[in-house]
Amino acid sequence: SQYSPGAKNYYVKNANHSELPSTDGVRELILDILNNTAPVLENNVSNSSGFCNFKGKTLTWKSPVEVHIYSGGLHTGPIENNGIEYGIPGVNYDVIGGKKFIYLPTDEGQIYNIQAIGEAQGTFDLLIGENDNGNDLNTFVYNDLPIVEGTPISFDVSETSINSEI
Repeated sequence: SQYSPGAKNYYVKNANHSELPSTDGVRELILDILNNTAPVLENNVSNSSGFCNFKGKTLTWKSPVEVHIYSGGLHTGPIENNGIEYGIPGVNYDVIGGKKFIYLPTDEGQIYNIQAIGEAQGTFDLLIGENDNGNDLNTFVYNDLPIVEGTPISFDVSETSINSEI
Protein backbone atom coordinates (compact mmCIF):
# COMPACT_ATOMS: atom_id res chain seq x y z
CA SER A 1 0.00 0.00 0.00
CA GLN A 2 1.08 3.54 -0.61
CA TYR A 3 1.64 6.13 2.08
CA SER A 4 -0.94 8.93 1.99
CA PRO A 5 0.33 11.94 3.94
CA GLY A 6 -2.73 14.14 3.51
CA ALA A 7 -2.27 17.76 4.54
CA LYS A 8 0.63 17.64 7.02
CA ASN A 9 2.71 20.35 8.57
CA TYR A 10 6.20 19.72 9.86
CA TYR A 11 8.14 21.84 12.33
CA VAL A 12 11.94 22.09 12.57
CA LYS A 13 13.78 23.27 15.68
CA ASN A 14 16.93 25.41 15.59
CA ALA A 15 16.84 26.10 11.86
CA ASN A 16 17.29 29.35 9.99
CA HIS A 17 14.87 29.88 7.12
CA SER A 18 17.64 30.38 4.54
CA GLU A 19 19.38 27.17 5.65
CA LEU A 20 16.24 25.05 6.02
CA PRO A 21 16.86 22.75 3.00
CA SER A 22 20.29 21.76 4.35
CA THR A 23 19.22 21.34 7.99
CA ASP A 24 19.64 17.81 9.36
CA GLY A 25 16.45 15.79 8.94
CA VAL A 26 14.81 18.13 6.42
CA ARG A 27 16.28 16.63 3.23
CA GLU A 28 15.31 13.17 4.43
CA LEU A 29 11.77 14.41 5.18
CA ILE A 30 11.46 15.96 1.71
CA LEU A 31 12.73 12.77 0.04
CA ASP A 32 10.28 10.64 2.01
CA ILE A 33 7.38 12.90 0.98
CA LEU A 34 8.49 12.95 -2.68
CA ASN A 35 8.91 9.14 -2.65
CA ASN A 36 5.45 8.80 -1.09
CA THR A 37 6.83 6.90 1.93
CA ALA A 38 6.05 7.42 5.60
CA PRO A 39 8.53 10.02 6.89
CA VAL A 40 11.01 9.02 9.56
CA LEU A 41 11.35 12.17 11.67
CA GLU A 42 14.70 13.17 13.15
CA ASN A 43 14.92 14.56 16.72
CA ASN A 44 14.75 18.13 15.39
CA VAL A 45 11.59 17.58 13.28
CA SER A 46 8.01 17.05 14.43
CA ASN A 47 4.48 17.23 13.08
CA SER A 48 3.26 18.96 16.26
CA SER A 49 3.35 22.75 16.52
CA GLY A 50 3.90 22.44 20.30
CA PHE A 51 7.35 21.13 19.43
CA CYS A 52 8.45 24.68 18.59
CA ASN A 53 7.48 26.31 21.88
CA PHE A 54 10.25 28.45 23.30
CA LYS A 55 11.21 29.91 26.63
CA GLY A 56 14.02 32.27 27.47
CA LYS A 57 15.28 35.40 29.10
CA THR A 58 15.90 38.78 27.55
CA LEU A 59 18.63 41.14 28.68
CA THR A 60 18.46 44.77 27.61
CA TRP A 61 21.54 46.83 28.48
CA LYS A 62 21.34 50.63 28.27
CA SER A 63 24.87 51.53 29.14
CA PRO A 64 28.53 51.93 28.30
CA VAL A 65 29.12 48.22 29.03
CA GLU A 66 30.75 45.51 26.90
CA VAL A 67 28.75 42.28 27.34
CA HIS A 68 30.02 38.72 26.74
CA ILE A 69 28.04 35.49 27.08
CA TYR A 70 29.67 32.11 27.72
CA SER A 71 28.12 28.65 27.74
CA GLY A 72 29.66 25.21 27.28
CA GLY A 73 32.99 26.69 26.23
CA LEU A 74 31.33 28.82 23.54
CA HIS A 75 31.12 32.63 23.28
CA THR A 76 28.65 35.17 21.96
CA GLY A 77 29.55 38.83 22.14
CA PRO A 78 31.83 41.51 20.76
CA ILE A 79 35.07 40.69 18.97
CA GLU A 80 37.68 42.87 17.30
CA ASN A 81 36.82 45.27 14.48
CA ASN A 82 33.38 45.99 16.01
CA GLY A 83 32.12 42.52 15.10
CA ILE A 84 29.86 40.19 17.05
CA GLU A 85 30.65 36.49 17.43
CA TYR A 86 27.56 34.26 17.49
CA GLY A 87 29.10 31.08 18.90
CA ILE A 88 26.25 29.89 21.16
CA PRO A 89 23.35 28.30 19.26
CA GLY A 90 19.99 30.03 19.74
CA VAL A 91 21.42 33.14 21.42
CA ASN A 92 20.49 36.42 19.74
CA TYR A 93 22.68 39.50 20.29
CA ASP A 94 21.92 42.88 18.71
CA VAL A 95 23.41 46.31 19.28
CA ILE A 96 21.23 49.25 18.25
CA GLY A 97 22.18 52.82 19.11
CA GLY A 98 24.61 51.67 21.82
CA LYS A 99 21.95 49.49 23.50
CA LYS A 100 22.44 45.72 23.68
CA PHE A 101 19.47 43.41 23.16
CA ILE A 102 20.15 39.78 24.06
CA TYR A 103 17.89 36.72 23.97
CA LEU A 104 18.97 33.58 25.84
CA PRO A 105 16.88 30.42 25.29
CA THR A 106 16.38 28.47 28.53
CA ASP A 107 13.92 25.77 27.44
CA GLU A 108 16.54 23.00 27.31
CA GLY A 109 18.30 23.61 30.63
CA GLN A 110 20.90 26.00 29.23
CA ILE A 111 23.12 27.90 31.66
CA TYR A 112 24.90 31.09 30.61
CA ASN A 113 27.65 33.05 32.32
CA ILE A 114 27.38 36.77 31.63
CA GLN A 115 30.63 38.73 31.84
CA ALA A 116 30.37 42.48 31.35
CA ILE A 117 32.86 45.26 31.86
CA GLY A 118 32.35 49.00 32.13
CA GLU A 119 33.62 50.96 29.15
CA ALA A 120 33.38 54.44 30.69
CA GLN A 121 32.38 56.28 33.81
CA GLY A 122 28.63 56.64 34.16
CA THR A 123 25.67 54.43 34.99
CA PHE A 124 24.02 51.43 33.45
CA ASP A 125 20.47 50.18 33.21
CA LEU A 126 19.74 46.49 32.78
CA LEU A 127 16.35 44.88 32.22
CA ILE A 128 16.11 41.10 32.66
CA GLY A 129 12.83 39.72 31.37
CA GLU A 130 11.27 36.30 31.04
CA ASN A 131 9.64 35.22 27.80
CA ASP A 132 7.41 32.17 27.37
CA ASN A 133 6.26 31.52 23.79
CA GLY A 134 6.41 35.21 22.93
CA ASN A 135 4.64 36.33 26.09
CA ASP A 136 6.65 38.66 28.30
CA LEU A 137 6.12 37.55 31.89
CA ASN A 138 8.24 39.33 34.51
CA THR A 139 10.90 41.98 34.06
CA PHE A 140 13.40 42.97 36.73
CA VAL A 141 14.95 46.44 36.30
CA TYR A 142 18.37 47.62 37.45
CA ASN A 143 18.39 51.40 37.10
CA ASP A 144 21.26 53.92 37.21
CA LEU A 145 23.91 51.61 38.71
CA PRO A 146 27.25 53.47 38.81
CA ILE A 147 30.23 52.12 36.86
CA VAL A 148 33.66 53.24 35.80
CA GLU A 149 35.91 51.95 33.05
CA GLY A 150 36.88 48.38 33.97
CA THR A 151 34.01 47.71 36.42
CA PRO A 152 33.33 43.94 36.26
CA ILE A 153 29.78 42.61 36.20
CA SER A 154 29.28 38.85 36.39
CA PHE A 155 26.23 36.61 36.86
CA ASP A 156 24.66 33.41 35.60
CA VAL A 157 21.38 33.08 33.71
CA SER A 158 19.28 29.92 33.47
CA GLU A 159 15.63 28.96 33.59
CA THR A 160 15.85 28.88 37.40
CA SER A 161 18.19 31.81 38.01
CA ILE A 162 16.80 34.64 40.09
CA ASN A 163 16.70 37.83 38.03
CA SER A 164 17.11 40.06 41.09
CA GLU A 165 20.59 38.68 41.89
CA ILE A 166 23.55 39.81 39.84
